[in-house]
Amino acid sequence: MRLSEYLNFRQSLRTRQDVEKAAQESQHSFETLFSIVSQTTSRHVRSHFKELVKKTPVFLHQYLRMNQSIVTIAKRAGFPPCDLARRICGDLLGLSSKSITKLLRNPQLIEDPRLRSEIMRCLAEVSVFLVF
Repeated sequence: MRLSEYLNFRQSLRTRQDVEKAAQESQHSFETLFSIVSQTTSRHVRSHFKELVKKTPVFLHQYLRMNQSIVTIAKRAGFPPCDLARRICGDLLGLSSKSITKLLRNPQLIEDPRLRSEIMRCLAEVSVFLVF
């Protein structure tokens, strides 16, 4: 892949559907193109992680008091829903990182039905969420 192609893909691919369409129309596999987009998303999250931590109380307020979904809040803020869910669970439940990981792997362990539903929705978004 030429650098110009790579840069073009980084700019033009926004959704999973974009990646699927580009894979059909180009000589590059879905996995290759999805990897490019995943790298871009990962760079964005790493470079803006302090912002996520700093704004967690605001996001928690939006979730608890304004009844907004974690996925909606995350998309508006430009962060993957699971990252925001991890922060909200940490603040809301006061759990360690290891315990939060256990809950994300087994959402049925979450007693609160709304939070359980939100976590399951975040997990469903993992493969389709791209930050830009």
